[in-house]
Parts: sequence; C-alpha cells; structure tokens
Amino acid sequence: EVKDASNQVKAIDEWKSLIILQAFVQLREVPSRINVMKDASNQLKQLVTSMIDMNTIAESNLSTLVEINKLPREVLVAERIVPNGSVEKG
Repeated sequence: EVKDASNQVKAIDEWKSLIILQAFVQLREVPSRINVMKDASNQLKQLVTSMIDMNTIAESNLSTLVEINKLPREVLVAERIVPNGSVEKG
C-alpha cells in the first residue's frame, strides 16, 4: 500500500510538472499571438479606411451623375456625354 501511495504521489508530481511545462510553453506563445492579432487589427483598419474612401468616391460620383442628369439633353450632347445624340452638336 505504501508503494502504491508513493507511485500515486510520483504520478501526481509528473502531472504537475507537465501542466507547468505546458503553461510555460503557452505563455511563450502569447507575444507572437498578440503580434498576429495586432497585424490582423491593422489590416482590418486599413480595409475599413479603404471602404470609407471607396464610399466617398462613390458618393462623389453619384453627386456628379445627379448633376449631369439635371443638364438639358442639348448640353449633354454638346459635351459628348450622351452617345449618338440626335441633337446637332453646338
């Protein structure tokens, strides 16, 4: 019985050592994981910035199209904006 108890204590000590070793290994990986997360965060920020820029350009283009749409057809033909216009070019 004493031998069994001794073996159990050894097994518990081995498990403790293994758990501590695994904890250290995982702790050593934390900085690289943080860097990966920072890189991903920066890429996401760049993507959002690009999307905002594209949205701004799209809004500007839409405003331009709205303004062009308000012009008389004769002006659009004269400016060659409307292809194959039937009105004589001025």
